[in-house]
Amino acid sequence: MSEQGSSDTYEENERVLVHHQGKIYEAKVLKVEHTDTNNKRKRNTLYLIHYQGWKDKYDEWIDSSKMLKLNEKNKELQRKPLSSLKKKPNNNINQQHQQQQQQQQQHHSEESDDGRPTPTPSPSTAGTSTTTTTSTTSTSSTKRKRVDASVQESQRLDLSLPETLRKTLIDDWVFITNDKSLVALPRNPTVSDILDTFQQQHQHLEHVKQFADGIESYFNKALGVMLLYKFERPQFGEMVKLHPNKPMSEIYGAEHLLRLFVKLPDLLTLTELEDKTSVVLSKATEELIKYVEKNASTFFLKEYAPVTTYYSRLAN
Repeated sequence: MSEQGSSDTYEENERVLVHHQGKIYEAKVLKVEHTDTNNKRKRNTLYLIHYQGWKDKYDEWIDSSKMLKLNEKNKELQRKPLSSLKKKPNNNINQQHQQQQQQQQQHHSEESDDGRPTPTPSPSTAGTSTTTTTSTTSTSSTKRKRVDASVQESQRLDLSLPETLRKTLIDDWVFITNDKSLVALPRNPTVSDILDTFQQQHQHLEHVKQFADGIESYFNKALGVMLLYKFERPQFGEMVKLHPNKPMSEIYGAEHLLRLFVKLPDLLTLTELEDKTSVVLSKATEELIKYVEKNASTFFLKEYAPVTTYYSRLAN
């Protein structure tokens, strides 16, 4: 993505407003990263955002198209209900706000599988329009949801990717969404190869075989659902046609396994785990992440493959 949505630039430690899932939230810029593209006249700037009042695990990299300067005019946008914004199509600021909302909603519906953590800020921090009746009838269900969310949060696997792998995720995103290039398939080593060698070298870990088999199973089930960019889907469809009886863990490699690490805590939250199982799983996952980081130079591609004009038309 390029900075087409906004000409503003932001600095580290600057407080900003961020569009997320149709609402606007207050955040802070933690880091600024400039990334070159194949087009020498274009330079992308990415911002590591921390949502105020939320844990660090919800931090994410975004571009300036989702960001607004923190000033009174933009804070007014944050306070207004969405319906009132739609009633003022002639206001340039509101038009930009609506356009950015639509772009973001399209991004989440088509490319929610971008391999990066997606924060879920509380709706209570943004302006909403509700009636007394709706508020009253939804109280009990809201309480139940809060209890369920609290239980899920306590069971959530707490993973932290090292800085080198976070940088790899950013490069992966730029290669595909900006440079319109792809991971050349089949990969060597594959996800299956990586998990096999991990298992062989970590026999001291409790239930390491079951763990490796479980990660591979999660990968095969999650790949087509949440680990692909929209631009990669035609390639995925081709792989399924060419290898109908082969699991995708024997086709794809570390690039897509790394995206699974980001999604794994949310996936496992949906599974009821005993405390002991959760501890074993957490330790084994941390060891696997360390193993992938240690072998990053051989596991990850340094360059992605360019695509044909026909593929570009197909993907877009």
